Order: sequence, then structure tokens, then C-alpha cells
Amino acid sequence: IDDGSTDATSSYLRNLARKQKHFSFFRQPHAGMAKGRNLGITHAQGKIISFTDDDCLPDKDWLNEIEKSFKRNQRAVGIEGKTTTVESDVTLFTSQTVNKTGGAYQTCNISYTSTALRQTGGFDEKIFPYHGEDVDLALRMLKIGPIIFEPKTVVVHPPRPSNFRREISRVQYALAEIYLFKKHPSYFYTKYGHRHLFFQAVFVNFLWIRLFHLKYYFPWIKKNVSLYILFAIRTILEILYLLLLVPKLYLYYRSLRIPRGPVPKQMSIVFAATGISSKACDLYLNTISERLRKKGHTVWLVCVNPDPRVPLKPYHIPVTWVEPKSKLLRICFILFPYFHDRSMSKAVASAVYSIREPIDIVNMEIPSLLYCYKKRGKEIIVTRGWYYPHHLLARLRIMSHVAPAPLLQKGVFLIQQFWFYWGDAFGFKRADALVTLTQDLAYQLSRKGFHATYVPLGITVPPFQRRDNKIITLGMTAYDLENPRKGIQFLLQTIHYIETKQFSKNPYIIELIGGYSSVLTGQIHSLGLQKKIKLLGRLEHQQTIKQMTSWDIFVFPTLFEELSLATIEAMSLGLVCVGWDIDSLRAAWGKDGILIRLGDTKRLSSELVRLINDENLRKKRSYRLWKRAKNEFDWKIVIQKLEKLFKQIH
Repeated sequence: IDDGSTDATSSYLRNLARKQKHFSFFRQPHAGMAKGRNLGITHAQGKIISFTDDDCLPDKDWLNEIEKSFKRNQRAVGIEGKTTTVESDVTLFTSQTVNKTGGAYQTCNISYTSTALRQTGGFDEKIFPYHGEDVDLALRMLKIGPIIFEPKTVVVHPPRPSNFRREISRVQYALAEIYLFKKHPSYFYTKYGHRHLFFQAVFVNFLWIRLFHLKYYFPWIKKNVSLYILFAIRTILEILYLLLLVPKLYLYYRSLRIPRGPVPKQMSIVFAATGISSKACDLYLNTISERLRKKGHTVWLVCVNPDPRVPLKPYHIPVTWVEPKSKLLRICFILFPYFHDRSMSKAVASAVYSIREPIDIVNMEIPSLLYCYKKRGKEIIVTRGWYYPHHLLARLRIMSHVAPAPLLQKGVFLIQQFWFYWGDAFGFKRADALVTLTQDLAYQLSRKGFHATYVPLGITVPPFQRRDNKIITLGMTAYDLENPRKGIQFLLQTIHYIETKQFSKNPYIIELIGGYSSVLTGQIHSLGLQKKIKLLGRLEHQQTIKQMTSWDIFVFPTLFEELSLATIEAMSLGLVCVGWDIDSLRAAWGKDGILIRLGDTKRLSSELVRLINDENLRKKRSYRLWKRAKNEFDWKIVIQKLEKLFKQIH
């Protein structure tokens, strides 16, 4: 791109374009680097667009290393290279560019994917025609995905002669930096740690830096006294001239109407990991990552064995983890979960280590993922405080009721639960803070000395809808309906009791969403409930929500549960919620749900009959539960709580 040159550059490039098939040449009237580079982006046809300057010397393998780096880092939107200079040519009257560690985002040595460049709109031509357009573009790029520093992509930027006129013209750089800080306050705050924008942009970056140069280059006085004196005189004249321009810069600063108050602090956060727990956990991590990114934070999400049918986003870090094919190793994994957890933890830790940018928060959703993760810097580790109550004997007592029937399987199952408890305890001790799904669990863990904070699952709460169904629909959802923990047997007994012992004025049906086998079908037929119960099988999450909107009552007779996503989704849809009086359901529904003593099927059946027959009671309960979901579990509230926690501990 020829930006309105006045020498023979244009004719030389035009002749070169005629001879070289892969070389293109475009000319524009002098309008600045931002517009020139955008012109190049418009005509570029490749998937990767690399930038350098006219006075730079790229290494012979520069483009090959860029391509290799993009292949190694498929989630990256940009590759920043290493920029060096010719040290032997550096003098007091030269200016040079050096970038050996990354984070400068200079366009003398940086590459972006064409898709990301066009998505962000390219360089800002109006505000940054000559300076700062490279950093502005990089900051917008970072909201899409990471920019990786690759030291093998080398460009030599030789020193340039510098004179008084050239240095004085840099005043426009101050104007650009003031607007850059205005446009990206979080960048300014992160870089300098305060909000005194005008002072930093003018007095520090342009005046104080010149005084620093006088001290930095003082050893030159031994090499050449007269040269250093000339340098000192020129630097002092530059400072005096810039001081005369301070009023002009201040008027420009005031015209931007920069809001007062503290600049919001943005963070770099890693969430790990989807694909290792429930679908609800994956949904939570995907949504929380997306929403924190929209708020300006840099977020990465580790995905273990992601679904190949779902396209990965730039900030996703895919991890392939394969369970051993050997039966002996599988048995070891079952009997000794420690080896399984360490194997998974090692894979996830490697994925987090692949991020070269500084990390503020590492959020490990499963405590046992901390087995193999060791801090690289000052990052804060957060993990999920899962089990309620977090007490070994209480958990084993609960799990003993839902363990498989055969004695050997029961023994293995209880040993696993014992180990999971210690695995969680290990993760809790390694973490700097815990996030819990209930306030009671946060209180319990706080009493044990942990930094625990209550942050529930989040949901999108739709507007409240009143139901006028002629046939009342009861519903239950679970991934595996036959899991003894879900209490499907209690529900079957309850419906059978209603049909044989109690009278229901209004017609009703029961819909069950989740996996099942012929065993459950046989039980339903043996009780004569095939006309009342519909088995819908496993559905995708959106299909489940759509089906639940047609229900009137949500029945959840689970024996042991975390704060299940299904329980709060039922609230958000305005369903009347009924279940056993266990801690997690009490925490979710409060006084607005109908909680019944565990195992009392007669009381459960009488409450269901009362709800089926009393329309006013259903409407009253459903609205109260919907309002509770709006006030407690809406995504806006959950994001605020999590963001507040991250900022406090960071």
C-alpha cells in the first residue's frame, strides 16, 4: 500500500506487481496507516493477514512460522511476533522499536485471521490515523479470542534517524493516546493501575519519559561529550515545546467528556471444564463465559471432548481425553477414582498452561481438577463447593440409600463416595476461594475456615404466563429416570395411591423426561398407570424447556440433590414445585414450594390432589415461585455476584 508517496516508490512497486504473480500494489492519497491497512484488508484474499512496516526486515521464515503458530493455536485470532533492532546502529539520535515479550501489539509484526479482522471492522481510521490504531484493534480483537505471542516470528526493525522536527510532530501521538485511554479504560487501568488519564498520557508518557532519557543515556557522556550535550539541549527544547502545548491537549481531553469515577477493572478468567460433569454444569459454564466476555472480561473455557457437531468458539480450549481401552485399567479407575481424577486433572491443567497471556482467575468447576494444577503466577484459584451437607458420615448415609442393590456394587459405590469426599477436601484446601450453590453450604464451609461465597446457578427468566389447561399436566425430568437417587419409585407409588385411594375432580397426566429402560415400562404397566404416565425419553435442553412450558406442576421426589438446574428452571416457567423436604430444594424454593417429609407418599399424594383440584392455589403458588426465580436466579443477579467475588479476591 502506497500512502501517497512523493518519490519513485509508486513506479517501483507498480513494475514489481507486473512481474510478480503473488504481489499486489494499491495506492491512496496520503491518509495515514489506519486507512492504508484497511485498504489492504479489503483486497486480501487469504485466511491469515500479516502486517509489517516499510522499514522492517522480516525473517526468511517469518510467514512459515506464522502459519505454524496458527495451526498450533487454533483458537487464536492473532499471532504477535518478536521485534528486534540492530543494536550496533543505535545512537542518541535514533528511535527504535523492540518487543521481546509480547503485549505491545505493534503492526510492524502481527498477524490476524481475516474473519476476525472483518468481524471487528479493521482499524479505526477516524480517531487513530497515525498512532494507537494497532493497540485499539488488538483490544477489540481480544474480546473475540486470544492473541498469542510467538518468539519465532522475528522481524528486525532497524533504528530510524530522529530529529527535532520529527519528535515535535509526535504531539499527535498524545492526542491519540488520550482517546485510546478514553475508548478502552480497562486497558488504561490494567496497564498503569490508576485513573489519572491526562496526567499519564501527557506528563508521564511524553514529558517525564524525556527526562528519563537524559538519565538513561548519560553513560554516553564518556563516549562523546559534545554529542550528549547536543542530545540534552534538544531534549530540553522538546520538553519546553510540549509544555506550551499542554493547554491544547487539556482542551481536547475535556472535549471528550470522560466520565469521572473509578475505571472498572477487567479480568482474565479461565473456566474449567465442560464435558466432565452434568449437562447443567456445561450449560452454566458456557453461559457464564459468554456473559462475562460481553462485560469486557477476557475469558477462556476449557472443553473436554467437545461435541464435534457444535462449532468451537475462538475462546474455547478443546481437550481430548480418552478413557483407557484396557479392562484392567478401567477397573482400576472404578475402584480407585484417584487415578481417574489425576488423569483428567493433568489434561485440564495442560490446557490452562497453554494460555500464554496473564491469568487473574482460574475457576475449576470440579475440586478434584486441582490435583495436577500448580500456580504459574499470582492467579487466584476458585472451585465449586459441591456437596451438601459437606460431612463425610452424612453423605455416606444419604448415598447408602441410593447405592446399587448387590452387596459388591454397594461396597464399591460407597468406597467411591468416600474417595470423592477426600478428593473434594483436597481441592478445597488448594483453592483460594469456594463458590457454593446454597447459602447454608457457604456457612458450613466458612465455619471450617474456607473462603466460601454463595453464587447459585443462573437462568433466563421468561415473562410470567398464566395457564388454563383443561387437563392438568404433572412433570418430572432427570437424565436417568431409573437412578434410585431420583426417587421415581416414590412417584409411581404416589400416582398409584391417587388412582386407587383418592378422588381427583380434574383430569391429569404425568410426563417423564429422561432415560429409561424396559424395567421402568414394566413397572408402569404392572401398576396399571400406562394411560396416566407418558415416557418422553431424553430430550435436548431446549426441547425440555419447551415441553416444560406446557406443564402445570413440577414433581421432584429426589432423595439427594445439589441445587439442580431443573428445579430453578421449573420455577422460572411458573410451575408449582413439589418435592421432598431436603436441603437443596428448601434452598431453591424456600417457603413458596411445597416440601413434604421424605418418604411420606400419602402426604405427597394428598398435596398433588389438592393442587390438581384447586386452580386458585396453583396460580398463587406458581406466581410466587416465578417471582422468587426472578429475584434469586436471574442471570443478571448471578453474574453480579460472581463478578463481585472475583474482584474481591483479585
